[in-house]
Amino acid sequence: MSAISVRQVERRRPEIGLLLSVVVPTHNVEPWIDELLASILRCTFTSMEVIVVDDHSSDGTDERLADLAASDPRVHIVRAHGRGGAGARNTGLAVARGEYVAFADGDDIVPAGAYERLVGSLEKTGSDIAFGDWLKFSSIKTWQPSKNWRVFDEERPGVALTEVPALIRGRAVWNKVFRRSFLQEIGLRFPEVARSNDIFPMTRSYLTARTIDVLPDCVYLYRDRPGTGSMTARAGADAAAVSYFTQESACAELISAYDDAGVAKTYSSLVFDADAWLHLSRFLRATPAERVRSSGALSAVERLIAATPHWSLPVATPHKQVLWCLVAAGELEAAVRFNELEERARERDVYDDESFNAWVDSLEIILARPDVLEKVPRARLLVEGLATLLLHHAHDVDRRVIDALTDRVARAGLFSQIDPGEIKRGPVRQIVLALRAGTTGAAWLISTSIRTRLVAEEVVLDRGGALLSGPSLSVEGVRLTLIARPQGAGPGSVRLLPQTSTDRWAVRVPAGSLALGRWDLVGELAIGDATVEVPVVTARMQLPVPERTDRIRVLSDRARSWRVVLERRRAATSRAALTVVRRVVPRR
Repeated sequence: MSAISVRQVERRRPEIGLLLSVVVPTHNVEPWIDELLASILRCTFTSMEVIVVDDHSSDGTDERLADLAASDPRVHIVRAHGRGGAGARNTGLAVARGEYVAFADGDDIVPAGAYERLVGSLEKTGSDIAFGDWLKFSSIKTWQPSKNWRVFDEERPGVALTEVPALIRGRAVWNKVFRRSFLQEIGLRFPEVARSNDIFPMTRSYLTARTIDVLPDCVYLYRDRPGTGSMTARAGADAAAVSYFTQESACAELISAYDDAGVAKTYSSLVFDADAWLHLSRFLRATPAERVRSSGALSAVERLIAATPHWSLPVATPHKQVLWCLVAAGELEAAVRFNELEERARERDVYDDESFNAWVDSLEIILARPDVLEKVPRARLLVEGLATLLLHHAHDVDRRVIDALTDRVARAGLFSQIDPGEIKRGPVRQIVLALRAGTTGAAWLISTSIRTRLVAEEVVLDRGGALLSGPSLSVEGVRLTLIARPQGAGPGSVRLLPQTSTDRWAVRVPAGSLALGRWDLVGELAIGDATVEVPVVTARMQLPVPERTDRIRVLSDRARSWRVVLERRRAATSRAALTVVRRVVPRR
């Protein structure tokens, strides 16, 4: 503890008994409980207690706890009356006597100095809650789940939730220390449900806390262990899903009543782009559609959608929005199919005929439901969703599949209300134009072009011009034309027809075809009426230095990824001509 030392904290409150209570629920954690308790008891506070509430362990955990309690008077063992981690936490909290309370799970680790820093911060600021960063670890690696969560970038003492709405994303109980009087004031209890028993009490505590301290220090190490032995994993899939969505719905109702736009938007992002979407996707993949209907999870999801404020904001990525819209429309079978095919494609990073058509099927359902469509912008689903997906993945499949899809989309008029002029990104705009018009070959060609470069690996200069050649494109059925386009104002473009074979292309650039100045060289790919341009770049080679009589020079524009530039030079004048000029024009 930097600002306030341990000794200062304990001297400040001699009239108060215990300074800190740590509540530890346990269930079959015999291999790890020694390590957890040793890490807690490293705390340098002399006035502290560790309340271990054992939830009917059967693996020898209770024997280890008895030995540990006998060796350290700060450890107290309490037997749980019911079953589950929530009940164990409630039992421990009811008997806690410390001014401050922390919670830890029986298989994790508390870093040295963590509680000293958290309690010291509360002593200094008077806040109700202090929490810090955490790491996850397994037998083979350690990682930081909060790496992209900017909350822990700096120390934030005494802040309100409205000042840092992102705090709402951290709803685990174990990386925090609470003022016990605050928990008593709000009557905090953990709901005894199958799973996710801490998200509601943590959300409620954030909303009611006067101020919160955020520390950049790592104050908790969470053990990620596979199997069904942990308290979190003991619930069955159906019960766990119903439990999570029920608890999340209760959180959404709290957020809605809180009525703060910043907090509501952050929470909506948490629900629809992260936690709730992940639970929904996993549940749909693991559960047959008929069982989803009978499990009660679907009604809990519908309640969550209805309760979450600002859920119509475009806070989730398009494929997640599609899934939520299908569920909101009550199209469960379509939601299950879309989720399965989309997640399969993302895992493989390859889309196929089924995956693309599942997108179109889903969009046709959503666009036919104005009550659902009003919850998400049309352009978000169509432009950022399907069009962008085709841009990046149409090349994954046979061109005829994409042509059939393009024809289907055009006939259905899915993009008829999309204005291409409002789309800033050129390739996506081209895809949208192709989907509106049903242009054969265009979408596949555009997708292919964004990862295609025409490489000039050989350059020969002479008086008549330049000869460039390179390896042929491995794109079947595509016509290639090269275009020289002047830089800045000047004459029109010059089209150059290359000679092509199965493995090479070559093009002659006559000097007489270009005006003086610099010209960009690009390749035009064509299938039917569809055309698209690709850059021509130089290979890693030294370009030839032109002779005095050469009228074209080939350059490589490093600032534009080594693109080929042609420079048309003036014709060289012979020495005899120069002599005549000097004689005719008198020297001044």
